[in-house]
Amino acid sequence: MKLTIQGRLNTCLLMMLRTPAEAVRHLLPPGLELATHGRWAFWNIAYGQLAGVRPVGLPESRGMSYRQIAYRLVVRARTQQGEERRGVYFVKSFADLSPARWVGNLLTDFNIHPGVLDFTEENRAIELTMDAGRADHETRIRLEERGGPMPDDSCFASQAEADDWLRCEALGLSVKGDDLRLVEVERDAARWQPRAMAITGARFGFLETLGLEETTPERAICAGPLDYRWRLGGRERLARSTEPGVPTPSIGTPTAV
Repeated sequence: MKLTIQGRLNTCLLMMLRTPAEAVRHLLPPGLELATHGRWAFWNIAYGQLAGVRPVGLPESRGMSYRQIAYRLVVRARTQQGEERRGVYFVKSFADLSPARWVGNLLTDFNIHPGVLDFTEENRAIELTMDAGRADHETRIRLEERGGPMPDDSCFASQAEADDWLRCEALGLSVKGDDLRLVEVERDAARWQPRAMAITGARFGFLETLGLEETTPERAICAGPLDYRWRLGGRERLARSTEPGVPTPSIGTPTAV
């Protein structure tokens, strides 16, 4: 079943972190592979304050408003037609509204769990916290506006190279059987004007539960408000690899979104 959901993203915070590919490859199902740069894979951690989320055709007053944080890996997949798809795979998500979790888990593979989230912004600094009922899942992040998006210890050789790899992915990917499942995001690209941020302090509790000691911020941005649409139910036939996360031959560098 195909369904289009619409809503408004009042605040969007994206944090991109590099981590050794071998440390996270096992988190992927067969059919997906990590998008890597050298020995690095990339987390795309997204926080959103959403409002009026509902199926297209319903009035905004019938929509749900909630906060959510999603831990996602940047991945690729190849279809039977030989085409390559690049997007994000949702490893685990947390949301603070029970109906949003129930509907999200029914319609998507976002793997949404309960979490109490708090977001404050003052004097160009952001504080984000989450309590998921477990000390080892606690999340505390502080960000401040910065002059440029590229840190001094980046794994990329140039700003252009970083821009290509760390762009905002607009496609959610998951696998069911021999099918690649897609969640396609629609937004007004002309109104997407993110502010560059720097992570000045962080505890990513969920990553700690995975034993990821070598995880380093590459980029953080804040954007919004912006109207969004999510198209659910897309499917393509997979050309499957034999093991989770094992690369298949590249068909070229994907174009930036």
